Amino acid sequence: MSIKIPMFDSDFKPVLKDGKHQEFLLDPTWVKNGMTVDAVRFTEYFGRYLIGPKLIDDRKAPGQQMLIFVGGMSTSQIRNFFGEVRKLQMKGFAENPGDFAMLRPRLAFAKVRSKENVNADTRIKDFEQVMVALMDEVEESTKKRKTAENDPNMEKEDLAKIQQDNDQNFQNFVDFLEATVAYHKANGGKN
Repeated sequence: MSIKIPMFDSDFKPVLKDGKHQEFLLDPTWVKNGMTVDAVRFTEYFGRYLIGPKLIDDRKAPGQQMLIFVGGMSTSQIRNFFGEVRKLQMKGFAENPGDFAMLRPRLAFAKVRSKENVNADTRIKDFEQVMVALMDEVEESTKKRKTAENDPNMEKEDLAKIQQDNDQNFQNFVDFLEATVAYHKANGGKN
């Protein structure tokens, strides 16, 4: 499943090309390949998008659109998830794979709680989709790590490389999330 987010500039104006609102495509392999320039740019647009900008038809000016802010995530919602990830990082990612798996139900719970609020048009479902896509990449490398650790014929150097790659994938996930939090706050994300 491809995940695209609408792009808004720093003034929350839609980024247009040939009159069309541009979208930025998530590349989950950024978890494996590191925080590329495109990954950082995505976090910038994503952090801004999570604030809740939305274009709607302007009833007073037919054919025109206006920008409203609706269903945005608060900084504390994002930081709550980020805090859980940071706790896992401090405890040791490799030593606590169950804690990483528990991030999914925490996201699901946050999504349900946000629907209990008056405004059900929330960006938390988009946040969840992006995080889950990235977490899938980390979990794929974790499976590879587990297989290697249980293989008695695995060379120590090869095993060390697989373990190092898995740790780096988790760190790239943390970096992606940290950049998203920073851009959300820098663009006026509310608590």
